[in-house]
Amino acid sequence: MNKKQEIIQIMLATPAKGFVAKRFFHVTAPERHAENIAARMRDDEKFYGFILLPNSKKQTTEALICTDARLMLWSNELADDEEIPLSEIGSTTLESGWFSSTLQLFKKGSPPTPMRTFKCETEIMRAFQQVLESAISNQQQALSSQQSTISRSG
Repeated sequence: MNKKQEIIQIMLATPAKGFVAKRFFHVTAPERHAENIAARMRDDEKFYGFILLPNSKKQTTEALICTDARLMLWSNELADDEEIPLSEIGSTTLESGWFSSTLQLFKKGSPPTPMRTFKCETEIMRAFQQVLESAISNQQQALSSQQSTISRSG
């Protein structure tokens, strides 16, 4: 299976609730965005998830892509694209509103001030937060496993 097909399969398997979230993860995103996502990923990266965000002058990030190593932030013309290594994210919170929710990312070892916040439709953001937390957890487990292997061999 090539990278694009792998991305489509993962999007189709994203646990989404509600009509808007299901339509995004299971219909719209795979058809329109898998090829662009694959082009931005490194060969050794594993795709975890993707969302589009409503963008504006306040929220210049248009999309978030989560891999096993980083969170990529695609921005509109008002800002440059960025990436945040998953190893820098200490925790996330989701502040839910009636229709939209705000995902907050907190840096490891920092005061309780979010390093980044993103706003999107509640069910889409909730599904993406689960994907992001899974990627962070898997990365931490892999690093812990590598460290214990090094300790035993040393």
